[in-house]
Amino acid sequence: MLIDSREAYWERVRIPARFDLVELLPAGLPKSFRFETKADVIERSLATEKRLRKAGLSLRDMAESLADCRSGYYSCRQPICPICALAFRRWLAANGMALARKISNPVTLTLFCDAVPEGRLHDADIAKLHDRVRQRFRRAGLGDIVAVGGTEVAYRADQGDWLMHFHLLVGDVERSDLERLRAAWANSDIRAPIRISPLVDPARQVGYILKFNTYHRPGAQSSSRRARAYPLPQPRFEELARW
Repeated sequence: MLIDSREAYWERVRIPARFDLVELLPAGLPKSFRFETKADVIERSLATEKRLRKAGLSLRDMAESLADCRSGYYSCRQPICPICALAFRRWLAANGMALARKISNPVTLTLFCDAVPEGRLHDADIAKLHDRVRQRFRRAGLGDIVAVGGTEVAYRADQGDWLMHFHLLVGDVERSDLERLRAAWANSDIRAPIRISPLVDPARQVGYILKFNTYHRPGAQSSSRRARAYPLPQPRFEELARW
């Protein structure tokens, strides 16, 4: 595996304390409320490496990169690496919170877009999914709004599929804009396909828009509340890692 030893752009930036999740959601808070600590991500890195090695030779290079990154030999910058993901999320959230101060009426959106049958995750085309979402924004007359966030996938055991979705920070929108956006998602086959929340707790809400970790949610998404998350079963974890 080729590793670029130069620092990535997000690793070179000094984050102001007023935008830093490490300062705003400190380690003294309960685990479900604080930002990830170094101990948290090391623990998850070890668990992820163990599961990758259990998957066999095809994922061994990825497991080795996690071990080397954790030992400080280099930054692997793999999306599956909890240590590198923490650094990137910290940078992205700081930029998101700075942006939220400049836009009017900031809200967070969760958009549930597509369900991919288990075993077919490798067929998911992220570029096409992004294009579909852009088209829906345009049809709602919102092609020029400010939007930043990430694409995620959650495993639903009861449905036997992967739920593709977006978490976005959106601004410069009015209530009528959001109603048109809600209507643009109304013809989805997914129950409760859109969730809109005013930005009242920027650190937690903006920190949530990109997580790099995927969970198994046994309960169906039937309301605005998320089903409880559990670690992925090993076969589904291996499928996600290959994706």
